[in-house]
Amino acid sequence: MWQKYFQDSATLSMQSIIELNDQISFYLIVILVFISWMLFSIAWKFSNTNNKLKYKYENHGISAYYLKNNIFFSTANKKIFKYFI
Repeated sequence: MWQKYFQDSATLSMQSIIELNDQISFYLIVILVFISWMLFSIAWKFSNTNNKLKYKYENHGISAYYLKNNIFFSTANKKIFKYFI
């Protein structure tokens, strides 16, 4: 069937390779858990609910946008600015 681990080693060099594989696998799992925790905590902290910082920068400049649209693209000024629409 499927083998999950190396076969028993016959030489000292194969034993060293198995130990190196164990150490690399351990640190790889530690790094994977740490990065997964960081990504989850960042996604949780900056989610859409209760995020005042996102709300502040999402609506930044919205009043200037509405002011520009009301002045330049109103029905009275359509003759002057007909090429900008």
